[in-house]
Amino acid sequence: MTVITDRVEDVGGGPLLTPVMFTVQQVRESADGDSIVVPLRHRVQPVDGVITTPELDPGPATVTLGGSRQATYNILVPDSSTPIRLWPLIDAGMPSPPEDDRYQFVRNGGGLARGVALTQAEMDAQPFDPGSFYLITDSFIGE
Repeated sequence: MTVITDRVEDVGGGPLLTPVMFTVQQVRESADGDSIVVPLRHRVQPVDGVITTPELDPGPATVTLGGSRQATYNILVPDSSTPIRLWPLIDAGMPSPPEDDRYQFVRNGGGLARGVALTQAEMDAQPFDPGSFYLITDSFIGE
């Protein structure tokens, strides 16, 4: 079972006052296999803009945020013994960029400082940076 917590605010830094809704889209078996999870909304009221859920059943779910302009996101609730933030779950559930568009931004899932394309000789000549993603290539676009 997992507790999700996060601070939710508007663009001006004001705290969210409306409840955040968690649900499942269809009936499914619980993660521990001893019950059925049904698609009923579970309301979590923010306190000073911070939401903290009760223990949620791990597995696919949706979260709905906002007042009059609600937004719903698919998330995957992990099995965690410690509370986790909501934002990484929303971010992980975002759709991938279209496959046919070669010039998309790279989404940082956390832990990367930069991405760099270089040749093997250039890679060998510099110290390794664990915060960088290296793409080793013999040629670059436009060469």
